[in-house]
Amino acid sequence: MSGFHRDIKGDQNHVIHFREYAAAALRTADTALDASHIKKVALQTDTNTFWVLLDAAPVTWKELAPEPPPPETPVHGKVEMFWGTINSDGRPIDVKTGLPDRRYGYCDGRTYASPDGRQVTTPNMRWRFPVCSGGNGSGKGETGGASSITQSSAQMKSHNHSLKTYKYSGSSASVVNPVSSNQYNVSGAYVTSAGGSSAMENRPPYMSIPFIMYL
Repeated sequence: MSGFHRDIKGDQNHVIHFREYAAAALRTADTALDASHIKKVALQTDTNTFWVLLDAAPVTWKELAPEPPPPETPVHGKVEMFWGTINSDGRPIDVKTGLPDRRYGYCDGRTYASPDGRQVTTPNMRWRFPVCSGGNGSGKGETGGASSITQSSAQMKSHNHSLKTYKYSGSSASVVNPVSSNQYNVSGAYVTSAGGSSAMENRPPYMSIPFIMYL
């Protein structure tokens, strides 16, 4: 018996379609179709797509499209940014259904019940920049840094302050440099202090975006 796949050898081609159409309009306008053609496959060459005939009166086609790949399942513990609404229970709201997605929990340090019943505690990432762990002795979950700092004198760049004194003669004054070959005794001379010791912003420009974790 011939005609099976195992009997096709060499440069023989196996054709799965019974007709070819150059465009969709020609395919749908084919008047030579009848009940014997139902469930047969045609090739539309402009898009290189296959179509199966479901009915000949009226002519009804369905594309034989490949099945879409299954949606990617995140790894448990995966942390990602989320631009949406998070309810008071720490669950992100699905924009399509309007319902909380209980597969995720807000990264606010709370403990959440996962869909399979496990209790999962998320890292508290509120007002923190993520930094990849592993370098400089930084392990997973370690924190550091400060949102603002007050600079100490030890942190300032080393520098000098000049000091000038004046010698008065009547109503006129002349500058006397105390640091010279001649030494002058200056009584009560000092450099006035400046600054208010206020804390300063320690963060670069940022935008606040919630982080959620796949439980």
